[in-house]
Amino acid sequence: MSIVAEEVNVKAVEFGKAVKLDTKITPELKAEGMMRDVVRLVQAARKEAGLQVDDRIRLVLRAGGELRAAVEVHADVIKAETLAVELTMAEGAGAGVPAKVDGQELYVELEKA
Repeated sequence: MSIVAEEVNVKAVEFGKAVKLDTKITPELKAEGMMRDVVRLVQAARKEAGLQVDDRIRLVLRAGGELRAAVEVHADVIKAETLAVELTMAEGAGAGVPAKVDGQELYVELEKA
């Protein structure tokens, strides 16, 4: 069942006589999705900066509102997935790579640690 859950990007799969999908996006699921987008954008910025796959980084993410809250809740996962030894949150535009996550602005600044 874990293969099915992974393939359809859900937390759990329960089999019964009828198939029913719960498509409700809770605030927690939305924050997790935003975190995944942030990780993807940081990985793209790492590649653009010419870093090696195993290079450690110092990371500054500039975001506000709901996106900032999602990053703060999932900071440990973001650090682990991007090999960041340090993650700093800031607000406002920065010198980093601009991006959008769920319509909200994000600036990714990183340097090799």
